[in-house]
Amino acid sequence: MDVKPLQAETADGVEVYRAFYLEGGGGLPAVAFVRRPGHSPSVEVSSGANHKMTADVPQEVWRQIQQAGDELLLPVEVRTPAPIDVCMDGGAIFAEIGLPSPDNRSRARIKQLSSSSCESNAIVSFARLAAKLAEPLFPACAAISRDAAPDGVFRLSNCFRFSGDEMAAAEVFSRARQDLRILKDDSITRKRLEWRRVTGVDPWTRLQWAGRDIPRNRVGHDEGGATDFLIAREGECPGLSFEPGKLHGVSSTVVEVDGFASCRPADRQGQSVYATYRQVWRRAPHSDWRVMEWVVGPFAPVT
Repeated sequence: MDVKPLQAETADGVEVYRAFYLEGGGGLPAVAFVRRPGHSPSVEVSSGANHKMTADVPQEVWRQIQQAGDELLLPVEVRTPAPIDVCMDGGAIFAEIGLPSPDNRSRARIKQLSSSSCESNAIVSFARLAAKLAEPLFPACAAISRDAAPDGVFRLSNCFRFSGDEMAAAEVFSRARQDLRILKDDSITRKRLEWRRVTGVDPWTRLQWAGRDIPRNRVGHDEGGATDFLIAREGECPGLSFEPGKLHGVSSTVVEVDGFASCRPADRQGQSVYATYRQVWRRAPHSDWRVMEWVVGPFAPVT
């Protein structure tokens, strides 16, 4: 992660309030509110090598993060952690506060703290607040639906998937995370409607599956086409789901999606198989996003 050490930042006269998150099975972006000499406050969200988003910070937001940082600088009473009933997805939270010397003679004030994300304390509260304050400063992140990514830092993490017209990409991301296991209606008519709502396909979607072109619906007929084909595939390969990887906003009405599909065919004793896919989503004026083109590669186990 391309993040400068705290001591080096304060030596350069930078005021720093930042948080690191190790949750959800992997590292998440670092969120840093900084004020560099000669510059107004800004927020930097860093993920991996040379992946960084920056935005200006309004005065009220800066005051809020300063106040939260000041609370962490106070002496902390050492207490035995309260018993935790259940915390299945716990991780680690790291908070750092750096205040440079005001006169270049006294020492900088630095504090580095860590906590389990399962605990309820000032460290975790500071980290959650940092992500919450940062999110609306990046409009594409704020455009992600709560269903697609409910937590602030996870929403910031997903923003690194977007390029081009990022607002359009965020809107499609909110639609394109498709776990078809939730669709259990037995009525074929209602099932078609639900699958079209969730997947974004319609009678005009051009679908290619493992090199095979799937015929589109005949005019005036509801059966067949991409919808019925996907319903049949989920029956043959349970757990069919589609996870978008990268989303590129070609324009405000066209978004290209590259991602991975997975399912668990019965003949593999529950072993998952995977395929890459590409979608082209389009939106007509005053209409919802729909999948116009969808190419799914061959499925194979990961070796």
